[in-house]
Amino acid sequence: MITTSQPATQKVMNKKTLTNGWVNVLLKCLNFRCEIMKIDALLNISAVNEDLMNSINQIGPYGSGNPTPTFAFAELRVVYADRVKGGHIRCNFEDKNGQIIKGICFRAEEMGFDEILLNERNRYLHIVGTLKKNTWNGHTTIDLQVIDVSNC
Repeated sequence: MITTSQPATQKVMNKKTLTNGWVNVLLKCLNFRCEIMKIDALLNISAVNEDLMNSINQIGPYGSGNPTPTFAFAELRVVYADRVKGGHIRCNFEDKNGQIIKGICFRAEEMGFDEILLNERNRYLHIVGTLKKNTWNGHTTIDLQVIDVSNC
């Protein structure tokens, strides 16, 4: 369920009606923990490119008064996942069009996301995260840093 916060009422929206802009999203309660997250946009993997990263960088710098943009990705499937040192999970996500984005979920074990990411390879998930450029061995990619995970 996705909701928007309004002064007098709560309006429930279907996930397909989520549009760009700040939206207070009540995500699925995991481990009896409920959080309201601000989502800047619902994105498709195909929208993640150098132009988007340049736009994101232009509205920085980011900090407490200007938080890093947070994006929701609907219906992604884990096609690769592996534990890395520190309880983190390195993973690749695929959308229904076959497009793939690399991701990392820091502290996945601590947040209870490790089992979902490691064991839900045939299910589609909703993923919330931030985008970061990753340069290694002279090759630059745009990675998704996972903040939250929910079953569809």
